[in-house]
Amino acid sequence: MKRWILWAGSLIIVTVLGWYIVSAMQSDETVQEQVESAVAVAVEAATQRTLRSTLVYHGTVQARAQVPIIARANGTVDAVIVDVGDPVERNQVLAVLDAEELQLQAAQANAALEVARASLARARAGARPEEIQQAEAGLRQAQANYDNAKANYDRSQVLFEQGALSRAEWEGVQAQYQVATAGLRNAENALEIAIQGAHPEDLRSAEAAVQQAQAAADLAQLAVANMQVKVPLSGTIAQLQLEPGMTVGAGSAVGMVVDAERLRMTVLVGSRDVVQLQREQAVRLTVDAVPGEVFHGSVATVAPAADQASGMFPVVFEFVDADPVRPGMAGTATVEVQRAENVISVPGRAVLNASDQAHVFVVENDRAYRRSVELGIRDGEHVEIRSGLDVDDFVVVVGQHGLRSDTAVRLQTDAEGVVR
Repeated sequence: MKRWILWAGSLIIVTVLGWYIVSAMQSDETVQEQVESAVAVAVEAATQRTLRSTLVYHGTVQARAQVPIIARANGTVDAVIVDVGDPVERNQVLAVLDAEELQLQAAQANAALEVARASLARARAGARPEEIQQAEAGLRQAQANYDNAKANYDRSQVLFEQGALSRAEWEGVQAQYQVATAGLRNAENALEIAIQGAHPEDLRSAEAAVQQAQAAADLAQLAVANMQVKVPLSGTIAQLQLEPGMTVGAGSAVGMVVDAERLRMTVLVGSRDVVQLQREQAVRLTVDAVPGEVFHGSVATVAPAADQASGMFPVVFEFVDADPVRPGMAGTATVEVQRAENVISVPGRAVLNASDQAHVFVVENDRAYRRSVELGIRDGEHVEIRSGLDVDDFVVVVGQHGLRSDTAVRLQTDAEGVVR
């Protein structure tokens, strides 16, 4: 009897113990199911930072100016002074053509100019003192001749009227008187010219002769100067096709000079971006051929009208002191168009849009809640939050798609148990 009672008690104990074990196992499974039903998410905290809104363009760097070097005269190259790669200044001589014949012509033109100038000087200065004295002596002699002729004329007229002088003799006296009168008049004019100088017409003629001689001398000198091949602007010689002894023609291109001190990049910008661009905005340039280096410049020009062919707006960036960047290199230009100092920001991937209403999911007490936000500028991976969040609010950055407000969540962890 006692054994039966002992056996029954043991059975009851085992049964009760089994029930507790089963109940505990079911409770653990329920908890595990609840944990596994929470959505796994990754979060990041909203932080304060300075954001910069930028526009990025890709293009090819070109020299600010690239001008051909033109020969201005026909001739044979006598000497070449510079070479490719040499820095040069505007109007610097880089080659000289044979100009011996033109130099002789210029010398002749200069001599003719000096003669014309001397003639003008004499006309302006008037006669020399000895020339005036000579004119005065000539006038005295002409006056004496006239006086004699006049006296003889008066006597002969009386005799002719009395019939004492033949007509032939009277006509001879008249002729002598006319000659003496003309001689006196000429002597008076000569003295007047000697005293007063040249007539205005003579001066104008002498001045015109000087001007004509000056023009001829200038043309001759210009022809000599054109035998020098000069650089049209300051920069660096990029090309040069000149060798001593070769013949060049007037107007032919013999080289190229580039202004590499200032480099430019021209890009085509759409309507949305062009309204954000203006002259003198800062531009940062990176070049594929010079990795790790950043070169600085600015917006040089913004076209006021779109290009008719492309419908885009040409914009030019200019860079100074960008050595070792060379024209023809590919690069990327970044323009900062807006900046926000110390603003609340979150990763851009945390922001969702539903019917143009931006929102994020904020995690509080293991639950995610939808929060509408007002966005500001975007800087790469981060976006400004103007309203809707506070610093250190945790927003969902992975797993937010498909979430609903007030959803249970659990934070993802890596292999070492670190929350992500």
